[in-house]
Amino acid sequence: MTINHQVYTKENETIKKLRKEIFGETKLPTLINEATVRYYLVLFLDETPLGYIEMGKIDPETYEVTSIGVVEKYRLQKVGTYLIKYGQVKLKTVGGRKMRALVEPTLLPFFSKNNFRCIDDELNEIDNKFYILTERKMY
Repeated sequence: MTINHQVYTKENETIKKLRKEIFGETKLPTLINEATVRYYLVLFLDETPLGYIEMGKIDPETYEVTSIGVVEKYRLQKVGTYLIKYGQVKLKTVGGRKMRALVEPTLLPFFSKNNFRCIDDELNEIDNKFYILTERKMY
């Protein structure tokens, strides 16, 4: 069994299937527009996709984690942590120095464990759901 990852610059069928399997038809909140430079990183076990992370450019040094998801069967096995780490490596190669994420309060422990810190004391309400703005420095 081999773990590997693949980086894409456009959404493809693998990512669309993963997003639908993990989130259904839910629209995820974002601070960036559709025309933004994006990177999609998919983690595989042999040929089986385990999860993905989508990151979009806010400015030359800052990228937003617009979506991160792990197939239910592989949750609680550090797949999300690996996605963030591989994402960080990719962003550093293109000049990224910070990752941001809008985080549901229930997911704050996961993001905190991965060195994201709250940068806004207020809850952000988007589509009747609340989010906390977090950031991870990648120096």
